[in-house]
Amino acid sequence: MRNADYQRTCATSGHGELAGLYQDFGDIFESDFLTWWQCHQGLFAEKTALIEQVGADPLNSTLLYHIDPKRPLSQIQEEIKALHMHAHAIMPVAPPKQTSSAKYPIYTNVSAHTLHKVLTVWDLRCAYPDTSAYDLGVLAGFKANILAPPKYGETRTRAAIKADAHNKQARTSIANRTNRYLRTAEQYIDNVGRGEFPKALRR
Repeated sequence: MRNADYQRTCATSGHGELAGLYQDFGDIFESDFLTWWQCHQGLFAEKTALIEQVGADPLNSTLLYHIDPKRPLSQIQEEIKALHMHAHAIMPVAPPKQTSSAKYPIYTNVSAHTLHKVLTVWDLRCAYPDTSAYDLGVLAGFKANILAPPKYGETRTRAAIKADAHNKQARTSIANRTNRYLRTAEQYIDNVGRGEFPKALRR
């Protein structure tokens, strides 16, 4: 957790600006991630409206459906309609489209690789605040297609000028990518304090 407000809340045993979030997530710094996840993964779990009937006759087609009064009526109606149609083989068996029922739904799908890169760049910026965006990108593993300088150090030949222009563009591309990742990471970290992750609306 890189959110400074949540770090302060954990340091004061749940007292602070994000006390409400702390009640659900607890002190994430007191154990490793896997230990924390085993106790808190339910925060992100989808809830089914169907109630399992233990010991029910498998030939019994009766379904018990839990109605959550906080959910939109139109959504409940659509789910019940879909279940009824499935039971009569009117439509293929597929879960009805619905919004997330998790307490903390995943805001958007981001690959683990991209998420790791974004937060790695942020951590590097924190560790090396005076380093250029290009150098941060290189430290993060971004590959710049830099051409080797002329063998004899020429600077005015056509090949040398072309290589220099290419290298400037390559460095600018890495710097722009790094800055884009930093902006995204900043939004992720800010929005996680609101219980929304991974959320970044601008690049």
